[in-house]
Amino acid sequence: KGEVLAHRTEVDDDYNGWQGDQGSQNGNQNGQNGQNGNAGQQNYIGTAAAKEIALTAAGLTAEGTYDWEFEVERGGGTQYYEVEFKAASGYEYEVCVNAFTGEVIWSNVPAAGLISPEVARETALTHAATAYADFAGKTPNSVDVELSYYQGTQVYEVEFECRELRMEYKYYIDAANGTVLYNYSEYDD
Repeated sequence: KGEVLAHRTEVDDDYNGWQGDQGSQNGNQNGQNGQNGNAGQQNYIGTAAAKEIALTAAGLTAEGTYDWEFEVERGGGTQYYEVEFKAASGYEYEVCVNAFTGEVIWSNVPAAGLISPEVARETALTHAATAYADFAGKTPNSVDVELSYYQGTQVYEVEFECRELRMEYKYYIDAANGTVLYNYSEYDD
């Protein structure tokens, strides 16, 4: 139909003049003001504060976390940091933090009553060792775990590869009870 269903804008943090990392946005940067440019006279909390808020929301400390990414985006009339990082378990966290107030707007942190990402990871690896005879005793590479949905059910999507076998594996683990809902493997080309 050609209808606009949703839209979003984001600050180009690769732009040389962007200062969001320093905890402030000046109202006039290269002639741009207000909504179309930067955030007027409001101060961003900065990526260091956004990182601490994301860690607190996830119940983690910085130790054992890696692959941190920060983007300032706009959605629903609010500018926010989209903070993404991985934990030692391979779980990929995403936490959206209001760029001015520090309020957590959204996160994929597992809610009470869900199994942990670590349990989902171990369930997938244990299942692979029994379901795929050639995988038994092998060491997986780059195990990634992400909270997602599969056929209307909240799941952990667990992906890993075994370079020795040149195979990739994907699992959907029910986030509520740890049941393997779906899995497959394919050659890593």
